[in-house]
Amino acid sequence: MFQFQLRKRGLPSFFSLTFHLVVVEGWLVRQELLLVLRLKIFLYVRFSLVGLGVSDSNVNLMRRMDASVSDEWNW
Repeated sequence: MFQFQLRKRGLPSFFSLTFHLVVVEGWLVRQELLLVLRLKIFLYVRFSLVGLGVSDSNVNLMRRMDASVSDEWNW
């Protein structure tokens, strides 16, 4: 049924499948890069604050706040 609809519109099924795979792969790579960037920022801030004498309890509070913010954005 799906291939019939693609041929009816004049698009070969291979082109459409390849296009959708590229779009999905690009989206997954973007998500992975954003995750790596957030991890790097988190580690940099954590070790910078610990180096400045901020206690681990404050760092744990920041980690919980970051987790709650990320939960709001992961829908």
